[in-house]
This record gives sequence, C-alpha cells and structure tokens, in this order.
Amino acid sequence: MQELVPIGYTKKAHGVKGAIRVSIKDQYLATFEEIDVLFLALKGRNIPFFIESKVFETPYRVTFEDHPTRESIEPLTNKEILVQKDKIIMEEAPNDLMYGAYVDYLIVDNTEGEIGTISEIQEFPQQEMAIVFYQNKEILLPLNEYLIESIDEDSKTIVVSLPDGLLDL
Repeated sequence: MQELVPIGYTKKAHGVKGAIRVSIKDQYLATFEEIDVLFLALKGRNIPFFIESKVFETPYRVTFEDHPTRESIEPLTNKEILVQKDKIIMEEAPNDLMYGAYVDYLIVDNTEGEIGTISEIQEFPQQEMAIVFYQNKEILLPLNEYLIESIDEDSKTIVVSLPDGLLDL
C-alpha cells in the first residue's frame, strides 16, 4: 500500500456548487497545485477523491468529481487531507528558514521525553522557534545548534537538550 502524507485538512463547504475550503500546510502548496487526487480520512480509512477543479486564492478551495452540491460535500468537512508520499514536491524552506523543513517532526527532550510535534516554524530576530502543542497548550521552543543534539530524518525526530524550566514558562 502506498504511504500517505498529511498535508492539511478540509474546512467548511463554500457556496452551493460543491466546493469545499481547504487548509494546506505551506510546505505542501506546490504539491497541492500539481495533484489531481486527495485522500480524506473517513471512518478510519483513507478514501481517494478526484479533484474536478481548484481555486488558488484565499480561501483555497476544491471541488471533487461526483460531489456537485453543498449537501454532497458536507460529510467531507473537517477531515485530514493526505497525498501519496511519492507525489510530494519538496521545496526549499519558506523564507530561507534553516529549520523550516522540520515541520511535523517530533521533538524529544533528552530528560523530559516526548514534547510534541512541530506544527510550524517561525522566525524571530535572533533565532527560529518551533511551535509545538505540549500539555494542552501551544509553546515556542528555540531551534539552534546548541539545543539540538540530533535529527533523525527517517523517524522524523529531533532530540533536544532544553534548559531546565523552559517547558514551565
């Protein structure tokens, strides 16, 4: 079976002609522009949906073949969007971020254990920060060569050595 990669999620229906809004992670926008099939996670299965048309302006939207009405698209709202891994177009990190390619990597502290998965990388004046959901809240973790001990591309894991008390802020 082909490995699938999450690239975003569906939002709410748009208009009355079967369009649905989609939120696509920035690093997958080039992939989204080129593909003609999206997989949606429905009832524990990944179901393929063939794209009839796409709109590349905010808000991004798609219409699927065999779903011409708002009523037919409603069950597809708020679902994870996946694409085949071999269809992913890798781009350089946005804004020349050094760590921008590590979105979706798991952060593991060498003393605290698993912290969470990076949802976004933001650039601040002195360094890049990973946005991670930890203990029911969004936190910022600094990314730099002094805190990162190792990066495992295969398991998508970053091992860090965070200063004491950083997670308590």
